[in-house]
Amino acid sequence: MNSTDCIEQKGIIAEIENGVAHVLITSVSACASCQSNGSCHMSETAQKEVDVFIGTSNFQKGELVKVLMKKSLGLKATFLAYVLPFLILLATLIILTNIGIGEAISGIISLLILIPYFLILYFSRNSLQKMFQFTLNKVS
Repeated sequence: MNSTDCIEQKGIIAEIENGVAHVLITSVSACASCQSNGSCHMSETAQKEVDVFIGTSNFQKGELVKVLMKKSLGLKATFLAYVLPFLILLATLIILTNIGIGEAISGIISLLILIPYFLILYFSRNSLQKMFQFTLNKVS
């Protein structure tokens, strides 16, 4: 994979089992690198784990690696997680208010309509996991 069309994060392999590496990635907020972050306490870090199929590749537990994903897949993930639910919510709200349902009820129904959407995403997680593939590279 060409690194110019990829999103890249460094991580550490926590465990390898059955050809799958469990990689720990530390996400740091943008203000964590700010010189004033010690006084404002707004910086936050979160540790995430991603599973990457490595097959018989030569990676070791504890090794520092680069986790790569195509930028287009990042945009697709953003669309599925944020844009499409917003559009569904907005369309539902507009349709319900235009047919004469009160604003409060329309708002509640618009929020509740997202439950089936996220349930569909949850139950299709196996096929989504196949679509959103990560690759590993050794850090040089």
